[in-house]
Amino acid sequence: MSRYIDITDLKEMFFLDTAAAKTAVSCEQCGKCGSVCIAPFKKPNPTSLIRLVQLGQVAEALQSPLLWSCIGCEQCNMACPNRLNVAHLVRSLRRLSARERDVCFPKYIFDLFVE
Repeated sequence: MSRYIDITDLKEMFFLDTAAAKTAVSCEQCGKCGSVCIAPFKKPNPTSLIRLVQLGQVAEALQSPLLWSCIGCEQCNMACPNRLNVAHLVRSLRRLSARERDVCFPKYIFDLFVE
């Protein structure tokens, strides 16, 4: 599989830490993480979320329902044959989303905590 971006590009452009950038670059899109994901809103699944980052479509990744419905169980990490830290990438994207002015928590998440 050809790589579209390298780790240094990800770290500079999207403020991802080294572990998250390594996960995005190294993912081979096998889909095993998505097959074990138990998040209630898992469209796109973890594999698709990583693919968005690989293609440089981080703005789309930051709007993904999976980003905020991931419960952090780390089943995706255990299923990954390359031992990538998918859950850490999701947490890094959450942090990035919280820093972005134009990106906010999805309404369905906000409604869970505000009456």
